[in-house]
Amino acid sequence: MIEKAQLKAGMVIAYLLRPEDRPVNPEKPWRGKITRVTFDTPFVLDHVEVESLEPDYEGERERVYLPQIIEVLQ
Repeated sequence: MIEKAQLKAGMVIAYLLRPEDRPVNPEKPWRGKITRVTFDTPFVLDHVEVESLEPDYEGERERVYLPQIIEVLQ
């Protein structure tokens, strides 16, 4: 698992969609650029907000939780 101390705004990450997102291919890694990091906030789960870099989804914003992140790309 990725350590939250590694993650900063501007980084590009690879992540998996959550089961409740009903992905067609659950093993497909998605790429996104971190726009906001939210850690150690009371009553809010640690997460990052990303802007998708995937074709046909560029610019879409999404909340990604730490267990979803599989790799830091940049």
